[in-house]
Amino acid sequence: MKIISYSTHFFSSQAAKLFGKVYLPKDTEPVASVFIVPGFSQLGTKRYIELQKDLAHRSVSSFVFDYTGIGQSKGNINQTKVSDLINDTRSAFSVYIDKLPCKNLFIVGYCIGSYNVLRVLDEVSRVTGIILVSPPAYSDKVDNLCLDSSTVEFVRSASYDKNSKVYASLANYKKRALVIFGDNDKEIPSEIKCRYKNIKSRMLKHLNIPGGKHSLLKAFSNLEIKAKNTLLHEVYKFIEEDLQKSTFGKRKLIQTL
Repeated sequence: MKIISYSTHFFSSQAAKLFGKVYLPKDTEPVASVFIVPGFSQLGTKRYIELQKDLAHRSVSSFVFDYTGIGQSKGNINQTKVSDLINDTRSAFSVYIDKLPCKNLFIVGYCIGSYNVLRVLDEVSRVTGIILVSPPAYSDKVDNLCLDSSTVEFVRSASYDKNSKVYASLANYKKRALVIFGDNDKEIPSEIKCRYKNIKSRMLKHLNIPGGKHSLLKAFSNLEIKAKNTLLHEVYKFIEEDLQKSTFGKRKLIQTL
């Protein structure tokens, strides 16, 4: 299948010009759309090219953006705070969530992007389901810290997720959700993984990917490549389950009529 991509831009709540990338199938209408909320990396949208291409080849359109000061997005990364990432996510949703085609709309949060998704989840209604890849959890104290070594030192302390809002946000989410960790993820403490795993909801599933590290899309060894391919498969599988339900529902309606 032929696919196309194009660049776009929007403005954050702080009036910074932010860069985004769209991938979609060329000669057919998308069957679903994915809104990717990225992790924090200087690679920016380049980190997600393989994921976006994989989705487009499966007739799924996708959008991802760069935070303030990342990639082509304007701003000073040395002055960017966690709260800025949350606000950038909120701005991206407000501009693009209704522009993406298809009634089947999914959000994929990647690393800190998962945290940002959960912080604004109650503000987003038009979503079929969410996938959280390597999600961290922070207390509100993190929000006003700049993304430098002092932040890293704080979030690695034993209690940095104490009273984090994200657990309740996920527990109260009424639609389908999937939490994915690599079983070799050394950046997320085991206590955080356990707290996510202990969230009970019939709409929530958990998956550990063998050999996967924290940055599951970053792969060098054969084991990491296998873990990355598993991630790509599971993301589409999550989407496909809803598409199959929709098709089955349509068939039942036709049979009833």
